[in-house]
Amino acid sequence: MSEAAASGSTPDSQQFGRIVLGGRTAHLESSVGTLKLHPGGVGWKSRETGNVIAYSKGDIRGLEWIKIPHAYQLKLRAKGGLVQTFNGFKAQDKAAVEAHCATHLGQQLAETKLSYRGWNWGEAAVEGTHLHFKVEDETAFELPLTEITAAKVEGQKKNEAVIEVGGDDGTALPEDEILTEIRLHVPAVGATADDVDPELTAAEQFVESLQASGDFEKAGNAIAEFDDVQVQVPRGRYAVEMFDKHMHLRGKTYDYKVLYTNVASLYLLPKQDNFHMALCVTLEHPLRQGSTMYPHIVMQVTRPPTATASTPPHHHLHTPTPPHLHTTTTTLPLSPPPSRPSRCSCRRRRRAR
Repeated sequence: MSEAAASGSTPDSQQFGRIVLGGRTAHLESSVGTLKLHPGGVGWKSRETGNVIAYSKGDIRGLEWIKIPHAYQLKLRAKGGLVQTFNGFKAQDKAAVEAHCATHLGQQLAETKLSYRGWNWGEAAVEGTHLHFKVEDETAFELPLTEITAAKVEGQKKNEAVIEVGGDDGTALPEDEILTEIRLHVPAVGATADDVDPELTAAEQFVESLQASGDFEKAGNAIAEFDDVQVQVPRGRYAVEMFDKHMHLRGKTYDYKVLYTNVASLYLLPKQDNFHMALCVTLEHPLRQGSTMYPHIVMQVTRPPTATASTPPHHHLHTPTPPHLHTTTTTLPLSPPPSRPSRCSCRRRRRAR
């Protein structure tokens, strides 16, 4: 049994030490803590910060026991499609966990096997709030839909589904490798379902299922929309939609999603024609299109217009201006351009080879 299991457990509860909270922050010291199984549910507490994650008995929908490298994992499925994983169990902990789940939680501990064949072909499907890729009914990997930022179809025959992942959220270490994109070749198969559009390829149908299930398309109503915006980097004309947490650029070929948390700075720079301005959006983590990275988004906008107002020499509103007095005309710029172009302090990132 794991550390602290013997000293902290009671006949009605089981406690396991040095259990790691699974997810993108599993490498942090704050993700190491103690897991407790009690008659009322499951609770985990961080050893460093004291943060607590708890699931009541009524919210638990399933429990799975999975062999992972060098340890075992307890996967908890909760109400609403939420999935939480706990890593660091030992082989001898299974009997105690299984008995507690059956006796106090009313759940059977299911044993799930992962695929270690190394095959890159299988079946991809959306199940609940996750994208699952299985090889001969064994899970090769799964990806939460909340981490998918965009999905599109590429290829001359439109048979390649491209899934863009959120990438670095600030928790990765400098030496970590970050997943940013998954490409799936979806071959054409014969479909006889009535709700399947025969004009769509299998890859397009797969992407539509992702968009219908994920929240990267269900973002609510846009706060502001701008049609046919000239974007110089990446080059093209895009429809720009502003949402509460992100900005979406929709082009004829490519779409981009930019989280506001990924924006490092904004610059409005004048251009030499004295008519346009360059709106430069500097990103902490560049956009990716294949092997090309875009650390900046540069949009071309028109210079703000000026307004002309006539003011009398005396600013008393209730006194009419005599006919023999001359009025002065003042031009008020709504947004005066800077006297000198601002210097961009951003350093261009090297392109990944």
